[in-house]
Amino acid sequence: MKKFLLGSALALLSANIASATDLPAKAPAYKAAAPFSWEGIYFGAHGGYGWGTSKTFDATIGGTPAVTLDPAGGFGGLQIGYNSMIAPNWLLGTEIDFSFGDLKDNKIDSGGFPERVKVRDFGTTRVRLGYTMDRSLIYVTGGMAWAEARFDQTSVFARRWDNDHVGWAIGGGYEYAFDPRWSMKLEYIYADFGKWRETMDFVGGGLQTIDLKLSTVKLGINYRFGDPAPSAASMPVKAAPARSLWSGSYVGAHVQYGWSDYSLMNAAVVPNFALNLHPTGWMGGLQAGYNWQFAPNWVFGMETDNSFGDMNKSGLATGALVPGSVKIDNLGTVRARLGYTMDRVMVYATGGLAYARERANVATAIPFTTKIYDIGWTAGGGIEYAIDPRWSAKVEYLYADLGSSRNDHSLVVLTPALNSNVTVNTVKAGLNYKFDLGELLHTR
Repeated sequence: MKKFLLGSALALLSANIASATDLPAKAPAYKAAAPFSWEGIYFGAHGGYGWGTSKTFDATIGGTPAVTLDPAGGFGGLQIGYNSMIAPNWLLGTEIDFSFGDLKDNKIDSGGFPERVKVRDFGTTRVRLGYTMDRSLIYVTGGMAWAEARFDQTSVFARRWDNDHVGWAIGGGYEYAFDPRWSMKLEYIYADFGKWRETMDFVGGGLQTIDLKLSTVKLGINYRFGDPAPSAASMPVKAAPARSLWSGSYVGAHVQYGWSDYSLMNAAVVPNFALNLHPTGWMGGLQAGYNWQFAPNWVFGMETDNSFGDMNKSGLATGALVPGSVKIDNLGTVRARLGYTMDRVMVYATGGLAYARERANVATAIPFTTKIYDIGWTAGGGIEYAIDPRWSAKVEYLYADLGSSRNDHSLVVLTPALNSNVTVNTVKAGLNYKFDLGELLHTR
């Protein structure tokens, strides 16, 4: 009996053990793969091919020679930008690019004279709106464009312009991330650089205009900085991480006072002719940018601003006492910022590209007027104070060297050359509002 009971107990225990082993164990927890994130600052390089049109019109000497040139050629350059996810599949970003190349053409104009154009460098500052499908991104883009070009004309007299153009750009592209940090893109951009214009009264009136437009196709590669993991945590945490006081997109407004040095030399009148003026005045405008706090006390950012106003001055030229005037009514920059933070205070250095629209009038023996853009570089610094997590106020100083604009002529025994140089100093006070577009749209 005891053997029977013991055997029965052992059989029952064995059955229970077997049964327990047959039951499925608690399933192992597999964390789903997090979706790919496009968010963050990136830097890259590109190369491509560009083509366009340069329509010129010249009514300087008893005729109206005109020609449409078709500059084309290869180029290469660099870009930097930032992407922010504003919805599960929607991206909003900013990109700045600089390109260097050799886009050129030459033809015979309607007057039977050779003309030539060469676009040496150009760039854009654009916003991008894209739709993501995991590692694929399709986007449209648009913003400001600039270019530097050289134009040569040989007619009754020879002329050469080194001129700057500022306009707008629009396009689109496709980007694929083949790695959490690396991506490649194919992009098309159309840019209209507006009209460069100069009037010079050699014989009763002369007008020269250059209307430049370009199309570009480029292949680029980007490297994204920061954490390659998605911005949204895939596992619950005890508490949300503290928001950075400085990281994020912002928009703002500013008012500024500017003073500048403008010099113009014109050997067409007398060898020592020079017009030196110092335009001053008030301007106001808007700015937008993005800050990335990449270390406890360091911030890297990008900012673009545009100001309108009236910096002007009139005076007499030396060498020939003739009146002249100059006016700067549009001034803008595209800059990087590197700042050091002390809680609510950030001090920063900044530098990048600058442009200004110049209107000049000189009543010499050969009167002339200009309405052109000058492009150069800018550098400066400032201090910004965070009033609260959204609002900040800043004071900033910028120095801009807008380079020189050259217009060479050769007429009979005269060899006149128009050379202008412009530098600008500005002190501005601004107010910024930091935002998360996803929060504003209630999508995140």
